Amino acid sequence: HARDLLLRAGVARSSVARLAWGPTVDRDQFRVDLPEDEVSLARSELTFGIPGAFLMVYVGRLAAEKDIDFLVEALGRQSSRVVLALTGAGPR
Repeated sequence: HARDLLLRAGVARSSVARLAWGPTVDRDQFRVDLPEDEVSLARSELTFGIPGAFLMVYVGRLAAEKDIDFLVEALGRQSSRVVLALTGAGPR
């Protein structure tokens, strides 16, 4: 599925690896085909309803080696219209 998306987006076939690891993301939870109203509602909730907010998202394991602190520090240097959403589980 990812390979097809990349090719349709114009990425050269020679730049797309043939190897596939099989879904590493829960496709029921993280879908690209959700209805626009559901996407708008989720975006509004994640951005606390801030009009025109930029949404920065991290999806992955929350662990020290992922250096998520870098994202939090970067957020502190941004406009108040930038919101960071962290999604995942881990020891932190």
